[in-house]
Amino acid sequence: MSSLTRREFASRIAGAASAGLAVSTALADDSPAASKADETKPETPEAPPLAYEDHQLAVLKELFPAPHLTEELYQGIRAGLAHNRAVGQQLRQVKLPFEVEPALIFQASRSE
Repeated sequence: MSSLTRREFASRIAGAASAGLAVSTALADDSPAASKADETKPETPEAPPLAYEDHQLAVLKELFPAPHLTEELYQGIRAGLAHNRAVGQQLRQVKLPFEVEPALIFQASRSE
């Protein structure tokens, strides 16, 4: 039996896949057509990347247009997205041993 864990196996597979992608990208960039295209391409300043919350809010506005929502309500939604992301980051910081199995049933306790 192998001593390779599932996590190690997954990380090795991901590394191998990304290495193959890097090699194919490097080979594509070395072609003469790619270098000529880069020389003629005009330089345009790139827009700074959107913050996570701004991106999610833009997607929300595009997929679910709601003319009744005001800018204050959108800022509240954005704050909620930021809060949810912060909670998710805190949860990801909790280190669990590999032997811990996922909980298949969650029982909510009543606070009375």
